[in-house]
Amino acid sequence: MADTTIRLKALDGTWETCGVDRIPAVVPESVVLDSDDWGSKGARFDLKRDPSQVWPDISAFTPVKIDVDGSPSWSGRVSETPS
Repeated sequence: MADTTIRLKALDGTWETCGVDRIPAVVPESVVLDSDDWGSKGARFDLKRDPSQVWPDISAFTPVKIDVDGSPSWSGRVSETPS
């Protein structure tokens, strides 16, 4: 199984790793990456988090970078954040 790291760009411009930095309890699950001949096409993943808390750094259009086994594999932006 591949080691997947998901980083989100915070409002202050720093990149934060899911499950490590300010959001250590928010660990990505069910990661699916799609690409085509032109590069990144889509990515889906679940972040189990407390719905009663406000998560201002995880919203639509938040930049995302995903590494698989230490290699950059996907980049894009959050398109939706369902509760």
